[in-house]
Amino acid sequence: MSFVAGAGAAGFVGTLAPIIDAGVIFRFFTTPNNSLKLDFRYFKFLTSISGITDNYLITVGYSFNIGGQKQEEPGEFE
Repeated sequence: MSFVAGAGAAGFVGTLAPIIDAGVIFRFFTTPNNSLKLDFRYFKFLTSISGITDNYLITVGYSFNIGGQKQEEPGEFE
C-alpha cells in the first residue's frame, strides 16, 4: 500500500484552477513478474468558480516485467 499526494493546476475554458490531490494505491502481485494496481484519488479544486466540483478517480492497472535474467548481487568484497 502506498499513500500519494500532490498539487498542480487544471485548465478550464478561460481559466486555470489550482488543485490538490490525495489517495492510496494498492498493488497485488499475481506472479513475481505480474501485478494488478488499484489507485484511488481525491481531487480538490481550490477555486470558487461556479460549476467546478471535486473529483474522485479510481484506476485499475496491470503491469508486467519484460527484462532478461535476474542479475546476481555483488559479493561483499567485490
